[in-house]
Amino acid sequence: MRTTKIWVHSVGSVWLEKKRPDGRTSVWNTTGISDGRLLRPRAVAFGQISLGRQARLDWAAKGELRTGMWIARPLNEHGGIRRVELICRAAPEELPDWYMAIVTERSVGAIHTRAMDEELVQLVSHSAWRGREEMLLLLKPFAVISGDSGTATLIPKVHGCAWRTEEWVTR
Repeated sequence: MRTTKIWVHSVGSVWLEKKRPDGRTSVWNTTGISDGRLLRPRAVAFGQISLGRQARLDWAAKGELRTGMWIARPLNEHGGIRRVELICRAAPEELPDWYMAIVTERSVGAIHTRAMDEELVQLVSHSAWRGREEMLLLLKPFAVISGDSGTATLIPKVHGCAWRTEEWVTR
């Protein structure tokens, strides 16, 4: 089994659960947009973060998925669904292969997906509705996301990452 190390900075806004016939519960996360009443997936490109057994226990104990380093199965696609599986926590001092983060239209305007360098940015999930967007991305350090009103650059830190944004001034 091939694995990768991912620093989870942020995840999608939609959590879904499904009871299995064997009694287990599957839990996964994806992007979504609120219509004012409900928050739901509005997939342009559907993908998800699935939680392995240890990750499900971590999520159940806290009611959320905390930021930090995870051992994961690499992004793959099957039946048109992109998926990353978080298996278990990894030592925080290890260097990540990827950073997982959410980008919305509030940071850079309408996001230009065609301008993304596939070596530096991998799309996990993308929801859009009425001019609003939420993208769940895997990024390499210093990956740049461009939009109608600016850019966002992923900056690695000792434990995690941050965004440096630049707004474009139009006349």
